[in-house]
Amino acid sequence: MKTHDHKDEVIARAMESSGQRLTRQKMEVFHYMQEHGMRHPTAEDVYFGVKSALPSISLGTVYNCLEALAACKLLNCLTIAGATTHRYEMLSREHHHFRCVACGKILDVQASIPVNKVLPDPHDFEVTEFHLQLSGYCPECKENKGKPSR
Repeated sequence: MKTHDHKDEVIARAMESSGQRLTRQKMEVFHYMQEHGMRHPTAEDVYFGVKSALPSISLGTVYNCLEALAACKLLNCLTIAGATTHRYEMLSREHHHFRCVACGKILDVQASIPVNKVLPDPHDFEVTEFHLQLSGYCPECKENKGKPSR
């Protein structure tokens, strides 16, 4: 059985410092995200993932938990161009995203891009966030792109 002791302390401190109450629902959503956050789940994915542990949880409660965790800087809420709903991920090192236009898969892209390469004169701006999204075909969809469907 996997222990979450250290991460439980992290979420407890984050909730306390933001003046929020730590509930069982937030803890279950946080644990789900620890295990599945790299897949960039939607709120609906999280809902179905925690439903067995919390049968009475509602989708609205899951949304509220995700928003609370994002407000505490434990999660990122992603708005992906071309996607119909927000995706969520654990807060981690700086990275960007690739979205497959065929299957909708979201992949992390490790790239360090200096802001001065994007902005002609970065001295006129105060950049507080920087997100890059690439779109195209993932390796599986690229390989199947030219093949006839059965």
